[in-house]
Amino acid sequence: MPTPLTLGKSLTFDPPLLLAPMDGVTDVAFRGLVADVSGTGALGGSCTAFVRVSNAPTPIEILHKMLGTTCEGNSTNDSMSTPHLGLQIMGHNPSLMAETAVLAAEAGAPWVDINFGCPARKVCGHGAGSILLEDLDKLEDITRQMADACPVPVT
Repeated sequence: MPTPLTLGKSLTFDPPLLLAPMDGVTDVAFRGLVADVSGTGALGGSCTAFVRVSNAPTPIEILHKMLGTTCEGNSTNDSMSTPHLGLQIMGHNPSLMAETAVLAAEAGAPWVDINFGCPARKVCGHGAGSILLEDLDKLEDITRQMADACPVPVT
């Protein structure tokens, strides 16, 4: 049996299998299916869809909608939220991504993930996703700023 994955002090994924978002695949319905399967112990958690950060931090209202929470922290009726539903942030501006991570935590995300893996031409053409693997200094800057600013675990 694999060892559970613990992020921070209290967020544990058992089994340590996480589903990252895939554009065009992991929509709300798919995440609902994953949440159902996760209840069987097949997955330890999942992420929401990409949160794209371009020229400004993503507004908290959008983050609430993606997480299925309200501004008061309650679940919405159409929520796909689970205790292990994190928020994945994609972008190229370290400070704006860090601000969005803080807002994500305020919106109820128990953890935030950074997208460094999307190979889509459109994404890489905007300096985000897997193209950041070619610029390790920027990758480190994004990771450091987000981890330093965000009160929840950043992966």
